Amino acid sequence: MPVDLIALERAARNRLDPSVYDYFASGAHDELTVADNVAAWQRIRLRPRVLRDVSNVSLATMVLGAEVSMPVLLAPTRLPAARGGAGHRQGRGGGRHGDGGVDFSTVAMEDIADAAPGGP
Repeated sequence: MPVDLIALERAARNRLDPSVYDYFASGAHDELTVADNVAAWQRIRLRPRVLRDVSNVSLATMVLGAEVSMPVLLAPTRLPAARGGAGHRQGRGGGRHGDGGVDFSTVAMEDIADAAPGGP
């Protein structure tokens, strides 16, 4: 099943407190970067490959000398103290499953590191 980014955004809107969703979904000034991001995703075309053996597929790769489970990284996020735990009930981003999660939040960095032992 293909990933439907519009459906994911709708789910986030339905699940998050409206002020939290608005904070994450908005941009500064004229929101030009928000519009550029949407346009960039619309330019990406994936070419489906059918009848291929996908029983043993790995997205793992190396990033800055550390192995990550997939080539998706979460950038450092500077959030006001009141928003630090807004997107995750424990106030942290990725990293628990071997992805390259980086977070700046109300949770101590040691607690984030403890949640992803051996993580990058």
